[in-house]
Amino acid sequence: MAGRGVAIRLRQDAAVTGCYDDGGVLTGTVTGDLLSAVGEDSRTGVKSLFLLTVLDDDALLGVRSTNGAPFRVYAGAATRDPTRSVRLRLRRHSAAGSVIHGITFGYDSAEIRPESEPVLAMLYAGLRDDASAKVIIEGHTSSEGTEVYNRSLSERRAAAVVAELTRRGLATARLSAVGAGESRPIAPNTDETGRSLNRRVEVRCQAS
Repeated sequence: MAGRGVAIRLRQDAAVTGCYDDGGVLTGTVTGDLLSAVGEDSRTGVKSLFLLTVLDDDALLGVRSTNGAPFRVYAGAATRDPTRSVRLRLRRHSAAGSVIHGITFGYDSAEIRPESEPVLAMLYAGLRDDASAKVIIEGHTSSEGTEVYNRSLSERRAAAVVAELTRRGLATARLSAVGAGESRPIAPNTDETGRSLNRRVEVRCQAS
């Protein structure tokens, strides 16, 4: 991507990895044409949050928040340089440590929506090939509702992801579900952009 204040390179399956600003590492998830991602500057540790869409001409359009600042429009045209453009390639990798936004649920529900299928398939493949003995699926919510209710909802959603991974073939003994509720936001809960980033699943792996 190229544009004023924009420098970003991506690789995508259902998960995204990439770099931005020539010093930041980006990880996230694609649902449809929407990319939700968290970045960290490798030199300063400053974090950025992105909610972007890839347009028909491969340009990026969305919003970005850096170091807790308000979200601002973030846009850039696709460069024709093949070393810098967005590359859409299947790539297998471990799911351990992933922050996943693309598993979505019905409103106020733990029912997984059908459009989550590509992300669940990616998560299953990554965990199937990971050598970690234990996997914790951790659910997170935004701040609507009470703290007690949100913790319960996040735990039910994490349990639904565990059940789906078990159905696909992962050993039940490897998996556990934890609900963190609204206690660890990664974005402000003051607008829908931030709330959508806070609704996520995190994957933690343990050797034993």
